[in-house]
Amino acid sequence: METAYEIMESLEAMFGAPSEKARLDVVRAFMNDKRKKGSSVKAHVLNMIDHLHDAELNGARIDKATQVGIILESLSPDFHEFVNNFVMNKKKSNLNELMNDLQTFESTNKRRGGEANVVVAGGSGKSKRKDRNQGKGEKGKNRKPKKTKGPIQKPKGKCFHCNGEGHWKRNCHKYLEELKKKKEQGKSDLPVLEICLVEGDTSTWIIDSGATNHVCFSLQSLSSYTELADGDYMIKVGNGARVTAKAVGEVRLHFRENKFLVLNNVYFIPDIRRNLISMSKLFEQFFKVYFVNDFVHISRNGLNIYSGRLDDGLYCIKPIPNSLLNTEMFRVAEPKNKKQKISHENNTYLWHLGLGHINLNRIERLVKDGPLRELTVGELLVCRSCLEGKMTKRPFTAKGKIATKPLQPIHLDVCGPLNVQARGGYEYYAPLLTTIRDMVMIT
Repeated sequence: METAYEIMESLEAMFGAPSEKARLDVVRAFMNDKRKKGSSVKAHVLNMIDHLHDAELNGARIDKATQVGIILESLSPDFHEFVNNFVMNKKKSNLNELMNDLQTFESTNKRRGGEANVVVAGGSGKSKRKDRNQGKGEKGKNRKPKKTKGPIQKPKGKCFHCNGEGHWKRNCHKYLEELKKKKEQGKSDLPVLEICLVEGDTSTWIIDSGATNHVCFSLQSLSSYTELADGDYMIKVGNGARVTAKAVGEVRLHFRENKFLVLNNVYFIPDIRRNLISMSKLFEQFFKVYFVNDFVHISRNGLNIYSGRLDDGLYCIKPIPNSLLNTEMFRVAEPKNKKQKISHENNTYLWHLGLGHINLNRIERLVKDGPLRELTVGELLVCRSCLEGKMTKRPFTAKGKIATKPLQPIHLDVCGPLNVQARGGYEYYAPLLTTIRDMVMIT
């Protein structure tokens, strides 16, 4: 190797991409990992997901359906009933939903095991009673008094709030006390909360060693998620207040050179104004985080995924947003905001048509509340469609005023978001229909 080009080619061949052996090892580990009977199914699925992340980091590509199939095949025989039901119903779900279903089936199986033991014990008692009654001469010997049958008390179940037995969440004392405290919180707390709130970019994530979970405040950050009921999962923040998570899902952060970071079990909490990455959760996924001067580095298996820097006292990670990825793919300019300003003219009748034939009182309310504050409310003309809709049996002979020139009025509808984005990152389109010439335009 004499030239600089040959040296660069040699270094790229040695260190530029993961080796085939490493890729084969992680795929073999993923295929051969089997769940042992009696072990936690949640730990097994999380271990399989870690294998998948290792495979993706080393260049292996496995589609979602194949991932679910391999995980189902790795289960122990006591999950055959779940697998058969999953296959026969042709159920489609992501890895998070599959893990939740498996945990539910596991808890159901444990309860079934306790009932089976009770049935077996009762059956053995019946067989002994038959043996005692076989001899006619010993008809009255060793006869035990019959127990009076009372109403069978069904177990009340498990509380999903405090994990206690014998009551449900709606009757849980802790849950009711928390609801009572929320109602008693006065307006005096609002200024404190307003001071603590900090606006931030939705695409910026902060490395937090004190966070116990990954948290995001925008639902669009989640690539897949499961909605949570109010009060199912609550997190205590720095001022002692408790906030409720609305959803939990997966976040995929993309970086340069086709590198990405997958965060599992990210909770969507609208009340928090910063995206947080928990260091403890990164360690559970076998990531390494280390700080050097004003930089933070995240790596796994010796491969550096991203290096962030100190910004205003916080170690921030700024991934590539989806719009930039689409821009680089098609090599076009960044999309501009296509939102039009509200017209200053007196177009009360046009707003009546565009907003689904709402009445004049609703339009005045929109002007008062702010969305149409620049509109001067005028007289609402006779709307033929509204009159025909309200007409039942009586004939209607009057006619409303229709359009007299093109583009008056315009019927507008918005369609989206689409699965495949158009050039420039657009996800919505709006068809426009005129009354005069029935001309359709798509913007």
